[in-house]
This record gives sequence, C-alpha cells and structure tokens, in this order.
Amino acid sequence: MSSPVNTFHLKYRDTRPIMRVRLRNPDGSAHDLTGALAVTLHIKLAGTSTVISRTMTMDNATQGIVSYAWLLTDWAPTGDPLPAALALGVHDMEYEVTANNNARGTFPNATHDRLSIIGDLGQMVTT
Repeated sequence: MSSPVNTFHLKYRDTRPIMRVRLRNPDGSAHDLTGALAVTLHIKLAGTSTVISRTMTMDNATQGIVSYAWLLTDWAPTGDPLPAALALGVHDMEYEVTANNNARGTFPNATHDRLSIIGDLGQMVTT
C-alpha cells in the first residue's frame, strides 16, 4: 500500500495553522520515531531547484506525529547568505528522519506531499 499524497494549504505570509503530519510506513502503519534524533522538513520550491529545510518537532513518537510551526522568517528570511523564502505555488515536501546510528529514512517514500501557498486577499503579494 503506498502513502497517499497529502496537501497542506497555507495563505501567503500566514504562520498558522501549524502543519501536523503522521509519518507512515509503506504498509500504512504509523512510523515509530522512538529513538530518532531529528525530523527535517524539506520543501522544494516550485519551478526551481531550491530546497529549504526546517527542523520539525516530534509530537508523538510512537504514533509518528511531527509538526512544523511556520515562522515569519519563512516569508522574509534574513541572514548571510540570504536563504530562500516561501513563495506562491504548489511545492513538493518530504520529511527526513535521522536515527541515533545516523541512519536516514524519508517519508513518504513513494511520492512527495504538497505545500500549496495561495495569495492572501488582505495582503499585497509582490512575488
């Protein structure tokens, strides 16, 4: 059984809702994160080769539930060098789990989830 593609919808420049995901094994069961060191969200920006990565929170290890709380800096990042910012469009996403023996697993393993970012009518969108 392959994992279905999940699409998370977000309005441009919003920091809510928090994205919560249950990582699933190929058979559909929840992936147990007990002992995992980290889960990283990777987002490939639509129409580019740019991938941005963010550290996720493990909310329930045995049920494979992780989350990411969007930050204002995701929309207008600062720093040197300047990291990529989220933009309007439908972007591919995946979640990489790092275990204590440095083994890595990526979810979903047969496809990518999607992040759909649409314009916010109450804000000027200049991208």
